[in-house]
Amino acid sequence: MWAGHIHTGSASVVPASLLSPSCWVVVSVRSGDGMKEPSASVGSPTVSAFLMKLWALLEEPRNSDVITWSSNGQNFCILDEQRFSKEILPKYFKHNNLSSFIRQLNMYGFKKVLSLESGLLKCDGGSGIEFQHQFFKKGKAELLENIKRKMPPVKADDPNLTQEDLQKIVTELQDLKHVQSNMDTKLENMR
Repeated sequence: MWAGHIHTGSASVVPASLLSPSCWVVVSVRSGDGMKEPSASVGSPTVSAFLMKLWALLEEPRNSDVITWSSNGQNFCILDEQRFSKEILPKYFKHNNLSSFIRQLNMYGFKKVLSLESGLLKCDGGSGIEFQHQFFKKGKAELLENIKRKMPPVKADDPNLTQEDLQKIVTELQDLKHVQSNMDTKLENMR
C-alpha cells in the first residue's frame, strides 16, 4: 500500500480514504489487454461498489479520452458513448449497457448537466454527457460516503414495519450481494 491508496500490481485502484476502520475491501485486477478490471467486494461498506468502480474508472488515465473529470473537477463527462459502452463498462461492470449505467447514476442522485447557452448536454464545451453530484468531486474521495442510493417509497402492509427496518433489510441484502459477487470472483479466479 502506498500514499493513501489500496495498491494492487502497478496501479492504485481504490483510495484508502474510502474505507472506514470497520470496512474491508477485496480488489482484484485482471489484465487481458493491459486495462485493469477492478471488482470490489465490500463488507460493512461506507461506499458502494458502484461508486468505488466509478471513481476508479475516472482516476484511470487510460480512460481519459472516453470518460473524464470536467476541467473544474465538479462534474464528470462521458466523451464517447460508444467506446464507453464497448470498452469501459464491461471492464468495470457486468454489462455494457449505457442506459443501465445512467439509471444507476440516477439512483445515486447524479444529475445530467445542461449547458446554459443552448440547453444542450455538453462537456466543457464539447460533445458528450456530463453528470454531477454534490458529493462526487475530483480529489474529494472522502465525500463519497455521503452518497446513498435512493430508496423507493415504502408501501408496507405491516404497520409495525418501519422505514428503518426496511432500510436495514435492504442494506443486508446489498451486503449479501457484495459477498456473493466476491465468491463469484474467487470461483472464476480458481477456474
